[in-house]
Amino acid sequence: MENLRELIKCSYAYSQNIFGRNIGVAVVDTGIANHCDFDNRIIGFYDLMNNKNKYYDDNGHGTHVSCLLLKFI
Repeated sequence: MENLRELIKCSYAYSQNIFGRNIGVAVVDTGIANHCDFDNRIIGFYDLMNNKNKYYDDNGHGTHVSCLLLKFI
């Protein structure tokens, strides 16, 4: 995670009092599964492959990536 923080210049953002609060983030990936870490933060979902209405992740990658993003916002 520290390498990623350096790569996306978190130190600079933090020095400018930018912490990612009250912003929206879109993740384009395999989907997203219900997980307690998300609380009620999933506000939208669109399935391009199967046209399902409820969010799901049949691969797990999208949920993993989204959980990693929680460390930054």
